[in-house]
Amino acid sequence: MPFSQNLQLRYEHDSDGCGELFAEARCGAFSGAGSAWFKQAELLAFGESLYRSFPIPAGTEIRIEGGEWKHDGDHYRLADVWLGLRVYPLGLTGTVAIRVELADIDSREQARQDSQSRARFEICTGYEEIRRFGGELLQMMRTSTGTATLYRDAP
Repeated sequence: MPFSQNLQLRYEHDSDGCGELFAEARCGAFSGAGSAWFKQAELLAFGESLYRSFPIPAGTEIRIEGGEWKHDGDHYRLADVWLGLRVYPLGLTGTVAIRVELADIDSREQARQDSQSRARFEICTGYEEIRRFGGELLQMMRTSTGTATLYRDAP
């Protein structure tokens, strides 16, 4: 059985400039799904960063995370990640990884964190795939239709 990795994003716009981003990911025999609310401008900036990502300097990453925000003194902080994407280089060979973090929609309300269903994957790919994925994300956000998909099968 071939090893497969994929990530698919879908966005549902709201009238206030925000919307819910839905993600489904698979890495080998494991899979997960989750969602979080983002400003449209945040996702456009993320897509633009992916589209123009080459090269990502060592020790840096392109990231977007959403979930439960808590008021902490005079500002808000992300207390629980429900959907997170972090893109970073792996070495100097042109390999890029996307770390996908998802929390199941139905289990997020569980009081005990250990009772929540979560998935974390590292999907390895290359700069061309990241550029294509970033372009699909930009197209999805600008047209309010379709999906952005990063898909890779390895023998």
